[in-house]
Amino acid sequence: MRVLFATGEPPYTGPLPPNAVAQQFVPHDDVLSAAALMVTHRGHGTVTVSLEHGVPIVGLPNPAADQPFLAARIQEIGAGIALNGESGPETIRTAAREVLSRPSYKEADPRS
Repeated sequence: MRVLFATGEPPYTGPLPPNAVAQQFVPHDDVLSAAALMVTHRGHGTVTVSLEHGVPIVGLPNPAADQPFLAARIQEIGAGIALNGESGPETIRTAAREVLSRPSYKEADPRS
């Protein structure tokens, strides 16, 4: 599995495993056509573009604003898994493996 980590501000300078690369900014449309999964805070932009590309989502919503609602809705329609925004690496890894192992997440219809 290859991992692309979009860091935002400030850029990430910590250690990464050999299968991962960190970039400060990556246009979603440039990479999602080749992506199998999006791990995100579940803002409108990442949710919309992920669904548009048929990429399932593991969400770590910030409790502010509408992110928990979006996370719950994505899980409800079967297009991903909603986690707690404070979830750790093992929980994220388990959810990612779950989503990647079941084609139903990718095949979910966001219009349902």
